[in-house]
Amino acid sequence: MRLARVILALLLVFVAYVLFRSPLFQIQRVLVQGNSTVGRAEIEESAAVPLGRNIFEVDLRQARERLLTIPMLKDVEVYRRLPSTVVIRVVERIPVALVPVPGGFAEVDDEGIFLRRGAVGTSGLPVLTGIRVAAAEPGRPVEGSGLREGLSVIRGLGPRVVSELSEVHVGHQVLLYTLDGIEVRLGLPVDLEAKGRVLPGLLVALRSGGKRVCYVDLSVPDRPAVKYFEEGGQP
Repeated sequence: MRLARVILALLLVFVAYVLFRSPLFQIQRVLVQGNSTVGRAEIEESAAVPLGRNIFEVDLRQARERLLTIPMLKDVEVYRRLPSTVVIRVVERIPVALVPVPGGFAEVDDEGIFLRRGAVGTSGLPVLTGIRVAAAEPGRPVEGSGLREGLSVIRGLGPRVVSELSEVHVGHQVLLYTLDGIEVRLGLPVDLEAKGRVLPGLLVALRSGGKRVCYVDLSVPDRPAVKYFEEGGQP
């Protein structure tokens, strides 16, 4: 029995030596997966996983925590792929709107996280107006009255409708403005899925009708109303 314990101890020492000293387990590659907006170089630099270091000596939890300081990353998984690869799998945040903040505009995701600075007309995102921003800091939720309602409208309408919008205004009622200047009076932020289903087909019909549209009233989705400009430009 004593001899068996000695043999087991020697075996453990040998295994530990192989795991922590063998060149076989030196990190040769960092594999980044899931990124499309955040560059691989930025991810590798933030993770700070050293090539040539023993794969079992690197603290992957700390690498993950460093990566989560990048505002565009929503979730991160860091794990070992033996014998010599560290895999970083990221889930990026998706910007859905621009919010006016001190000094310009911020791109935010559907949770209201300040992702990065943005600009009107170049980001392809609608601007949320009617919002009073109280605090805005990259990587943190933007705080402001009206923001939650505006984001709920964007979520409810869906990406097909949102891609056609230049502005979402939150006030006594929600107003939408399309890229070609059509005003849509959405009313209260309710029945959003139904309104989102009706609006695309309605816009197609209006654009092919040949008349100048003053506004569309979609406050009751199953009874949309359209106001046209009269000749001479008067509504």
